[in-house]
Amino acid sequence: DLSSGKSTLIQSFLKPSAAKDTKPTIALEYNFARKTTNNSKTVANLWEIGGDLVEPKLMEIGITLRNLPTSVVIVVCDLSKPHNILNSVLRSISAVKETAAKRVA
Repeated sequence: DLSSGKSTLIQSFLKPSAAKDTKPTIALEYNFARKTTNNSKTVANLWEIGGDLVEPKLMEIGITLRNLPTSVVIVVCDLSKPHNILNSVLRSISAVKETAAKRVA
């Protein structure tokens, strides 16, 4: 959903103490986080689809066969429009399932 707080959520994860000065995401945005502990490096790849899910094929960029087993999808909804929440969640879940099914086929 537009203005649901996706960019703010990602920036809070990446830089918890920094000011949240986000701009609208147009199509697809990529960020990453890296953490090293005990000589082990972990990287989180964060893909954000901007606005409404008008182009579900953008999900195919972030969800690959290689990263599918460790992928986590977070659906963020605009709570100021409660009448749209169920439809938004169902469309998002359907798009994720469709993308994942294409990857394992």
